[in-house]
Amino acid sequence: MSNLFDERFDINDESVSTLTYDEHIARYIFACSLVKGKIVLDIACGTGYGAQILAKNGAKKVIGVDIDQKTVDIASSLNKYSSVEYKHGNAIKLEFASKSVDFITSFETIEHVDKVDNYLSELKRVLTNNGLVLISTPNIEISKCKNPYHLKEYTKQEFSNLVKRYFKHCVIIDQVSGMSSVIRVNAKQDSKLFFGENIAPNYFIAMCSQVEFNLNQYNIVSFNQTALNKLQRNPGLVVADSIYKALVKVPGLKSFLKKIAS
Repeated sequence: MSNLFDERFDINDESVSTLTYDEHIARYIFACSLVKGKIVLDIACGTGYGAQILAKNGAKKVIGVDIDQKTVDIASSLNKYSSVEYKHGNAIKLEFASKSVDFITSFETIEHVDKVDNYLSELKRVLTNNGLVLISTPNIEISKCKNPYHLKEYTKQEFSNLVKRYFKHCVIIDQVSGMSSVIRVNAKQDSKLFFGENIAPNYFIAMCSQVEFNLNQYNIVSFNQTALNKLQRNPGLVVADSIYKALVKVPGLKSFLKKIAS
């Protein structure tokens, strides 16, 4: 990304080599098993990569909506699917008929919205009676609301209480970001997950509906070796590593460094 707080994530630029790429893609992959044969609304669709992922995985129709016309134009120019279209629109006043979509994805949107009640009311309005919506947002206890583009971030309880005002049935799912290491015996087999420590999630994903649903979803892990390689080649880390290697050659200094690090 050109900016630390650039909210216009573009899958076609160098961002694919960052942790942000994994965080964004994992949400759409999570949604893929839920959209087959359904009319999907992707709110704050950005350059449209998520809508195309959903179309590729069986969605009947996907409509991506974004508030920025330039971004919508880019998404349209990159579109490869006849079942996908992109529209300019505002999340707090959607130009869709009531009960007209089966499934909604709205990732990393709610923290940008100034009229949250209008936003959630609109999601509720356009969703069919048995429809499902996924809403993601950062965990303020981790992010500390440092992003200047975010108007409000939430704790898990705050987020849960908020969405439950509009949807009768809600489950809050954790999304954790971090380093991973894979032992791959057979790439086609399911993998076992091992969590090295109990850490707080970086994001929450609310799965909401007006009817009861079974949460038969599996864990999603996005493994990005390019991001790790980029981190390891970071100029600052390379310099620090070189300095450390030089310092440990000084008699007695290696033991001293181990003591202050422990």
